[in-house]
Amino acid sequence: MCCLNNVMIKKVTLQRFKRFAETSIELKPKAVSVVVGGNNSGKSTLLQALACWNYAKSVIVFYKGRAALDDGPNRDGVGISFDDFTPLHIPSFEYLWTNLDSTRGYTLRIDVFWDDDLHQEKHLEVSFALTQDRLYVKRTSSNLVAGDLVPEIAYLPPFAGISEKEPWLSVADRRKQIGRGLSGSVLRNLVYDYYQEYNDVLELVN
Repeated sequence: MCCLNNVMIKKVTLQRFKRFAETSIELKPKAVSVVVGGNNSGKSTLLQALACWNYAKSVIVFYKGRAALDDGPNRDGVGISFDDFTPLHIPSFEYLWTNLDSTRGYTLRIDVFWDDDLHQEKHLEVSFALTQDRLYVKRTSSNLVAGDLVPEIAYLPPFAGISEKEPWLSVADRRKQIGRGLSGSVLRNLVYDYYQEYNDVLELVN
């Protein structure tokens, strides 16, 4: 797990996400944060929460625009089908919740905190609701304004699925494979992307 745009996370608060009914976890934005603990203590759950937060943020921006993340009146949520949910592999959406009660609305919340270049604290909370087997996500709390940078998180589960041959996959299909824990099945796709990008840069320089 890492941030791709040098915006470093310093705290994560979780409400009703998997094993965490309500908790706050401090990280070290200017150092390496090591997550340790016994089996079933929540190490993987924290990383999965960040992956889900990043996915929800991306969905909101795609359908509503970047301004939908900024401070202001809450907007309607964006609906997601089970097939389109890519950050992690689960049997059903219900497995995201601690004690799911689908009649209470947006009860699953993930809030991420970081500091901007002026050392001012920023945060973005995304929330989830489940209605008739469809997942809805929306921004429920934020102090962002136009132009603020938001963490862009890369989550890579343990390697699995490496094979002798690998077909070309779309970006969406690659995310699905990573969400299923088969990150090894897209390694050649990612390397090829970097190869193409490197060649494009060389052509521009030359």
